[in-house]
Amino acid sequence: MPPERFIPLAIFGVFRLYTAHVDGTPPAPAMGWSRILFPSLAAGVLLGLAGPPLSIPPLVAVALIPFAAVMLQPGIDGKRGAAAGAALGVGANGVLAMVLQFPPVFAGLLIVALTLSWTLMGFVAGALLGRLRPTWALLVLPCTITLFEYLSVTLIPVFGTAQSFVRALAPWPGALASAPLTGFTGMVFLAVLFQTAVVLALVHARRRRLAVASSVAALVVLAVAAGLGWARTSRTPVTTVRVAAAGWTYEDEGSPWQRKAPVEDQVDQLLGPLARTATVAGAELLVAPEVAFSAGPRDRVALWEALSTLARETQMTLVVGYFDSGLDANQAIVLHPDGSIAGEYRKTHLIPGMEDYTRGDGSLLVTTTTLGDLGVLICQDDNFSDLGRAYGREPVQLLAVPTNDWQQVQEFHLQNTVLRAADSGFAVVRGASNGVSAIIDANGRLISVLDHHTDGTGVVVSDLPVFHGGTPYAHFGNWLPVVCFGLVVFCGFEARRSRIRSRS
Repeated sequence: MPPERFIPLAIFGVFRLYTAHVDGTPPAPAMGWSRILFPSLAAGVLLGLAGPPLSIPPLVAVALIPFAAVMLQPGIDGKRGAAAGAALGVGANGVLAMVLQFPPVFAGLLIVALTLSWTLMGFVAGALLGRLRPTWALLVLPCTITLFEYLSVTLIPVFGTAQSFVRALAPWPGALASAPLTGFTGMVFLAVLFQTAVVLALVHARRRRLAVASSVAALVVLAVAAGLGWARTSRTPVTTVRVAAAGWTYEDEGSPWQRKAPVEDQVDQLLGPLARTATVAGAELLVAPEVAFSAGPRDRVALWEALSTLARETQMTLVVGYFDSGLDANQAIVLHPDGSIAGEYRKTHLIPGMEDYTRGDGSLLVTTTTLGDLGVLICQDDNFSDLGRAYGREPVQLLAVPTNDWQQVQEFHLQNTVLRAADSGFAVVRGASNGVSAIIDANGRLISVLDHHTDGTGVVVSDLPVFHGGTPYAHFGNWLPVVCFGLVVFCGFEARRSRIRSRS
């Protein structure tokens, strides 16, 4: 068992020794509903504003302070905690819905489902905190929020980890440093622990011992996060390769189902100039968008031959997305520089209510290239950690991600692609239609981006540092939510004992 698994338990052990010597305070009358709902709603709105279109990552580190202050009120209980969680969920998901502009029914169902998760979290946290000393908040709030964020991602599988508020930290590579150990849940845990410690220090400023301990806890969290960030981002790359990502919008080039030209002509007229530009710039790999072309049984071979010819001409490894209407499948084909086909990958995770075709079975495609071992995912696949972790266990050094987005969702999806690179330990080359093509290193650092809605059809070429593949998270998975569940259960038993003692 790696030492990372003992970190939460060690924190808890030190915390438990301290709380054993802290006297509780007598309960006070609960605050009115307005002092519960409005701060929680404000916390949710701040969380929503941390992401696109404003993209203000620092808000993630302070947004939950009003909510934590509510949960630390004397007299908090399950009912009031549930109300606070619901208000937070409405604020955060309301902002999200306005930005994404989903169809009303889809948006409504998504808001209700995600808000329900926050409501249940508030109920559990409120019920525990109402029976425990204030210092228990350092354990209760981080564990409950981490646990329910994980459950939201797994039980409401619409957009995977893109549903988590810590996705907004993607512009800060240093803030992603816990992801290689814990995935996104470690980022949640540290963010909530820091803000809870700050609130404890402020609310109990007159209780010197508690205030000092809470301040120290906040500083320790910052030190741990900074240390992990420094260690992760100061690594020396194994090598540097030159790669390219191409893309366009359907407004500029038409969708693959609208084009009338033979598929081989489409390859020559649309992808050919971009590939030639990339090879002149020295790129050895080019990734084109998801469903860049559509091919039925009659023209599937023609598409393969046209792409094979282009690979031989440019002497690049090509990864191109296409829709196979004969198989009713969304696929990506990988071709070696000599024109031979390395294999095909089929999209596995489909967007509920938006995509209805034959899904893949999760089989990976790993290709050995001159740049390193290369894996492939398609669009929605990188919103979930299962396939990314599987590639991290191989481990691959590069991941090609053909993607098709739309303008309202493109920044959210790009941020989640950054998170996938950081937690599973590979660089990403992302070719997009109707979105952002990008080149991302394994630390989650954006090397180059090209927004096709503003810059049109084009190709981005960049030198990409490549590191040794794989991370502890890729091998051991989501262990932190399991630890958090155990600690929440323990807190439940402690709350029950506390209640029995208060009655006796």
